[in-house]
Amino acid sequence: MNKSFFLSFTCLIFALAMVVTGQNPQASAQDKTDNPKDNAGNFTVISPGFLTEYVEQTCNKLEQDNKKFHCSITKSSPWTAFSLFEQGKADLAIGFNPFPYHGPDSKINILKNSSGTDILAVEIGRAGLLLLVNPSNPLKGLTLFQTDAIFSSTIRCGYPFAITKWGFLGLSGSWQEQSIHITGLARKSFEAKFFQKLAMCNGSLKEEFEPQIDTADVVKKIQADKKAIGFANFLPVTEGVKPLPLAAREGSAYFPPDTENILSGQYPLARAMYLFVNLPKNHQLRPWQKL
Repeated sequence: MNKSFFLSFTCLIFALAMVVTGQNPQASAQDKTDNPKDNAGNFTVISPGFLTEYVEQTCNKLEQDNKKFHCSITKSSPWTAFSLFEQGKADLAIGFNPFPYHGPDSKINILKNSSGTDILAVEIGRAGLLLLVNPSNPLKGLTLFQTDAIFSSTIRCGYPFAITKWGFLGLSGSWQEQSIHITGLARKSFEAKFFQKLAMCNGSLKEEFEPQIDTADVVKKIQADKKAIGFANFLPVTEGVKPLPLAAREGSAYFPPDTENILSGQYPLARAMYLFVNLPKNHQLRPWQKL
């Protein structure tokens, strides 16, 4: 994560924390009241695991600047962060837009939760899924069309045939006749739905797809099986597995899943991440307004 993004991220968290907790960082001691509710500074943040380091740094800064602040961080998948936030589990949450299939992501959204409260959603970066293979696999990269032909029983993206052996992708020698073993996160997971939408043209996963409980299990499977390929959440460290560069289509450039390509939107299995915060009942913001 680059420095400029982290600084912007820190400032945004700080400003929104002030709104949520009703605190003024510039307030003097005489401005404080004896009512604990007036000075309450406890707040909770739901954060994806790969951002926890940065959230902790931000919380430390908040606590240093305002002694009445106390941060509590809960790790969560970015796919389920909004659901937990909507249930009242945190004051702030970082995750994906819960309505990704209703048009393109916007930089700023105003959403309504199930109780009718307005939620401000501000884009702070991008994240998504990795395609992982064993480090011994010599494959250089994949197109999304090839990915569909590997994982899908329907092959809707247009590839001419199902890809069932590594030799179909140009691997030679001992790899040529090796069968491809497909794995990834559970079929009903948000990750699988996202993968099916972007990488499989809304197709169906093959029957032989081997689902895993979480990303750690996907990694273990691929580490143990050199013929495996699987999709998983972004990892802070990818030791023991190899993330593949991806191209949107045949003839397009291949982009590895590094910070620059993810944030620029060039890596094709990434999408916008948002910071969610409840708005007060009398707010004057409208969905079309720019901040």
